[in-house]
Amino acid sequence: MLEARQNKQFFYSLESMRGVAALVIAIFHIAWWNPTMSLHFMQSGYLMVDFFFVLSGFVIFHIYNEKLNGPADIGKFMWLRWGRLFPLHLVFLFVFAGIEIAKYFAQERFGLIPNTPLFSVNNPESFLSGIFLLHSMGLHDQLTFNVPSWSISVEFYTYLLFAAIIYLTRSRTTYVILAVLLVFDAFIRLYVAGKTSLDVNYDLGFFRCVGGFFLGTLVYLVYQRIRQTVVSSAAAMIPVLVMLATIVFLAAKPSGMWDYAFPFISAALILSLTALPYNPLSSLLETAPLRWLGRISYSIYMVHFAVIWVMTQVMRLGLQPGKVTSPISGEPILNPDILTGSVFAIITIGICLTIAHFTYRWIELPARNLAADLIGKPVTNNHPKPVPSQSASH
Repeated sequence: MLEARQNKQFFYSLESMRGVAALVIAIFHIAWWNPTMSLHFMQSGYLMVDFFFVLSGFVIFHIYNEKLNGPADIGKFMWLRWGRLFPLHLVFLFVFAGIEIAKYFAQERFGLIPNTPLFSVNNPESFLSGIFLLHSMGLHDQLTFNVPSWSISVEFYTYLLFAAIIYLTRSRTTYVILAVLLVFDAFIRLYVAGKTSLDVNYDLGFFRCVGGFFLGTLVYLVYQRIRQTVVSSAAAMIPVLVMLATIVFLAAKPSGMWDYAFPFISAALILSLTALPYNPLSSLLETAPLRWLGRISYSIYMVHFAVIWVMTQVMRLGLQPGKVTSPISGEPILNPDILTGSVFAIITIGICLTIAHFTYRWIELPARNLAADLIGKPVTNNHPKPVPSQSASH
């Protein structure tokens, strides 16, 4: 018999899963034909964002549900979340502004025609909304600048909603009722709006985030109730089976409404990994390479789109391949031969991981520590050495 260990500080297995999810999204966004595009699992890669939302709700509730006791606490909470998300977002907002300017000079000097009209999408208005993290709160009719940052926009304001609800609710029962209502209201709103899949971002992405995030907080409450439960050693295989079921779902699901099941599948995976910490899957996830991937996951997420854009231009101008319709987006994409597409994809991911390692060290950590120092909250730069299935910082 094994007794489930009470988590104290870090859910390492969840942090590693976040890294794996970020890597899947980076591969999903590669903008030329490569063998991964033919995999239905990879065509469902956009759903990894929903895993992020559920995971975020779980971890944020774990850390903050007893700390938001007044307006000052909410202010500190939002400041720390801003310090976590905004600095790297700002860097890549300027990177993409620079790309737009470079496209202008390339057109003026060399006659190179960009794929989209200059400053039509990435313009001063959308730059300003990006500064205030409002760029995916329904103000624009498409994604702008660093495309993946849409989720940062909606998540920041979901944090504010969460903090207000924690402060205003005086009982756990009231919170549970409100959270359940928010989860179902969010997904029903998307359905009523005609969203037949969860590939929703710049317009109604806030509701997608709210649904996943508050589902994650409910998962944490379930985890709190069962974490002391004595379980048999045979139960250690449950997380492995849930992970396999998740992979099969992503690889075999029909398109459309089946997407709405994925946040709940993510919830089951997160609960199994935390409530049953002694399992082969957690042992794998807690290996050093995957823990490193988890640490730099936010940087991977924010860096990869710029790297893919650069590599796409290298291929487009240097190799001038033909085009084919993308099985993911349905839009024309470059169509190199299988070897070239594969090599470019591998090099692109390698560059993403390398840059993400340094943006984590040089931007993420210093900014996070500075934000904490300014309100007198010490933050360590080092992850503690792993004890099996203890938990991840967020």
